[in-house]
Amino acid sequence: MSDTLVAHILDNDQLAIKLGQEFWRSFDIPGTNRDSTVEDYLLAHPLLINEHFKYDEYRPIVDAVTRESLAHPEQGRCEGKVVYLVWGITSRISPQEGESMIRYAADALYRERAKEVNLITYLFKGRQDMDPALRFNKKRFSGKSPDEVKKLEEKLESIKGESFSLEVMLQGLFQSGIRNIITLNAHSYESTKRVLRRVFNWYKVFGEEHGLPNSPSIDKIFYDIDSMPIFAHYIKYNLSRVLDFGDEGENLVLLSLDKGDWGRTDMVYDLLGLKNMLVLYLDKDREIPDDPSNLSCLIDHIRTKDGRIDCKDIEDVRQVTNISGKILLLPDDIINTGGTIFEPLHLFSDGMPEYVFAFAPNSTLPPRTGVYKKIYDNRVNIVTSDSHPNLQTHRERGATQITVLSFAKYFADIIRSYVSKSRPLPSSLFTPGNLEEVGNLYEIVTKGREFVPYRIGE
Repeated sequence: MSDTLVAHILDNDQLAIKLGQEFWRSFDIPGTNRDSTVEDYLLAHPLLINEHFKYDEYRPIVDAVTRESLAHPEQGRCEGKVVYLVWGITSRISPQEGESMIRYAADALYRERAKEVNLITYLFKGRQDMDPALRFNKKRFSGKSPDEVKKLEEKLESIKGESFSLEVMLQGLFQSGIRNIITLNAHSYESTKRVLRRVFNWYKVFGEEHGLPNSPSIDKIFYDIDSMPIFAHYIKYNLSRVLDFGDEGENLVLLSLDKGDWGRTDMVYDLLGLKNMLVLYLDKDREIPDDPSNLSCLIDHIRTKDGRIDCKDIEDVRQVTNISGKILLLPDDIINTGGTIFEPLHLFSDGMPEYVFAFAPNSTLPPRTGVYKKIYDNRVNIVTSDSHPNLQTHRERGATQITVLSFAKYFADIIRSYVSKSRPLPSSLFTPGNLEEVGNLYEIVTKGREFVPYRIGE
């Protein structure tokens, strides 16, 4: 794939740099070798979208790309190239500013004669799961029971003022020339797909203007990559080397944090294939979105080797489960304030797990907000991806309990096998039988200090 280049807006975006190296190693460039350093790579094959500000104006400038483009300055620096633009999670720039920068960067790449621009990003706007049309079209309430209508009205009231801009964002990205969007565990995949269907008309217009294939399916323009196989491999082939899982996982407890995570939790359970592992499924609710102080959660049901046990009518969960001294594993899609992780732990105040590990591919973890203090005080171990550039160098107390995995090889494999060939992702890429192969698709770039035992924080 010598026609593939990687661009990044943030100068410290290690995911983009590593992804660029993956494609760089796949073909020969005169004067370089595959054992060269990152610095050699950046000199030989850079594609950087630099930030230039004047009077607070963002002006993207595309640096020289290859020796070939340097030798022929009359050509565009991205002449005929397929570019993957990476926008990492950062607390330095708001999602709104980032969205604008992506659009300007895409325009700059096309001005440099790029053949195609694709986007690798986390869809911040995808965190809102409510259909915005409910606000303006009461017909959407038809057919629902009075209780369902009341719940919807309460939900709408609680999120008053919260932006519903995923549709606007996607429309703008496609109109800016973005061909494909590749993300990592969209917060609500089904909600995103519903929004995409509404955006599709704009995409078709763009496709007709730019000679793209007629009426491509949504699955061929939006790729939601699942991180759970990587986390399952890390648990089975790395964590098991330092912690005692017991017979067939009898010391392990999987905790599914809300209904949106039940499917991810089931995938981890199935991939691990440890029949004695216990799984707890929570159902949570927030009076105010993203406010951990208003979070309530209850255990909905339990999965054991003997089957499912419903817990809705059980007053004391200790009647059916005991996690004292266990290793608690919490898979999720994103860690932001940490409320989803820390609040449910109070359910088990009478029987503490020995270790707690939270797994999430997307970690915003804004600095100086108290979230790192919670991580430190509760002695929670975090395992995440390198989608946030600053996590690898952050020095706030609690950051040393974070293990960062690079997903660059995983992204490169998906791009080569599916995106570049306009093939939709299959429903499942891995099974317990080939889970070991996942080890070739990630690497540990920052290892948290020796795993710390859990304790109840302040």
